[in-house]
Formats: sequence, structure tokens, C-alpha cells
Amino acid sequence: MTFYVDLMYKSSLNFVINHLSIFDARAREAGEINKSLLTLGFK
Repeated sequence: MTFYVDLMYKSSLNFVINHLSIFDARAREAGEINKSLLTLGFK
């Protein structure tokens, strides 16, 4: 039983980490787009 719980915990942890990194990459991308728009003079 403990093995199963450990497995569930690890897979959910990996799931969360993957989603956070995807979100982080998207946020960084959006930040880059905003920066380039600002340099072009749009706000």
C-alpha cells in the first residue's frame, strides 16, 4: 500500500512540476513578446 501511495505521490508531483515549467515557459514567452512590443512603441 505504501508503495502505491508513494508512486501516486511521485507521479502527481511530476505532473505538477511539468505544468509549472510549461506555465513558466509561456509566461517567459509572453514577457518577451511584451518587451518587443514595448521596444516597437506599443503599449
